[in-house]
Amino acid sequence: GYLPAGTGAVATTVQTKLRESVSVKDFGAVGDGSTDDTAAIQAAIVYTSGEVFFPKGTYLTSATINVNKNGVYLKGEGPQSTTILGGALTGAVVRCSYWFNGVRDLTIDATSARKAATLSTNFGVLHAAPDISGLQPKIGMYQNIEIKNQPSHGIVFIGFCSTQLRDFYISNNNGHAIMVDNGAVIGNTVLTGGGMIDILQGEVKDNVGHGLLAGNEAVAANQAFRVVVKNVDFARNATVAASAAVRLTAASIYIYGSSCEISNCGIGGFA
Repeated sequence: GYLPAGTGAVATTVQTKLRESVSVKDFGAVGDGSTDDTAAIQAAIVYTSGEVFFPKGTYLTSATINVNKNGVYLKGEGPQSTTILGGALTGAVVRCSYWFNGVRDLTIDATSARKAATLSTNFGVLHAAPDISGLQPKIGMYQNIEIKNQPSHGIVFIGFCSTQLRDFYISNNNGHAIMVDNGAVIGNTVLTGGGMIDILQGEVKDNVGHGLLAGNEAVAANQAFRVVVKNVDFARNATVAASAAVRLTAASIYIYGSSCEISNCGIGGFA
C-alpha cells in the first residue's frame, strides 16, 4: 500500500496513487510534432483519475482528444514548452465534457492543413457535455493556455457552471476567440442555459470574429448566463463586417466587465 507522511494521512493503494497523475509518454506518446500521439493521449485519459501530464514537446493529434471523465485535466510544462498540435480537419482539438475537467499550462495550435479547413465546429477547445438532458460540465479550469490558428473559434463554452478561463492568449483564429453558447452552435437538441464563467487576465488578439461572443445569435438561452470579464486586452479582432470586440446577443446574458482594454477592433466596444 501507500501511506503519505504526516498526521492524518490516509492509506491507499500504490495503483490508486499512481493514477492521480500520469504522463502521456507512459502510454507511448512521442511529442516530436510528426508522430500521431492521439491514441496514447486518449489511453492516458482512460487510465487516470486526475492529471494527464504532457512533458515538453509538440503532440500531434488526428482526432478530437475527449476528456470524458470527472476530475481529469490536461497539463503541460507551460505554453512555450508544451503544444497539442491539432491535425484533424473536423472537430475540436480538445473536448472536455464532465466535472472538474480543464486544460492548463500548454498551447493548442493547428497544422497548416487544419488551419485551412472550413469554419464549422473546428474549435481549439470545446467545453460541453454530451447532448443528453441533465448533463452539464461544471467547475472547469482553463489556465495559462494559448489557443491559436484554429479554422473556427478558439474556445467555446456550452452548459458551463462555475468555470474559469484565466491567464490566456487567444489569437489568429478564423472564428471568434471566445464563445459562450447554449449548444445551438454544435447542433445540440438539448439546449442548456444558466451558468457562470469568469474570464480573467488575458489577451485576445487578431481573431477574425468577435473577441468574445456571449449568447447564440439565433437561439436564446432558456436561462440566464453570467459572464465576468476582468483585465482582458482585446486588440485587432473583428476584421469581418458586423463583428465587435465583445458582442452580447438579445438573449439573457449578464456581463460584468472591469479593467479591460479594447483597441483596433472592427466596431469596438460592446455591440
